[in-house]
Amino acid sequence: MLLKSPITNTVYEGNAGGKFGAELKFSGFDFIIIEGKANRPVYLWIYNGKAEIRDAKNLC
Repeated sequence: MLLKSPITNTVYEGNAGGKFGAELKFSGFDFIIIEGKANRPVYLWIYNGKAEIRDAKNLC
């Protein structure tokens, strides 16, 4: 997975172990691009082929 810093525009490689890759593929997505920065805690919700950025204030 390639990651690009929004501050420095530097590109790095990252990866996630475990079941994440398989679960992402099963959800209907091949990759995820997240741009920008949230002003508060948020999380990525993927369900039934749809992705949403959701507020995480109740999780903190």
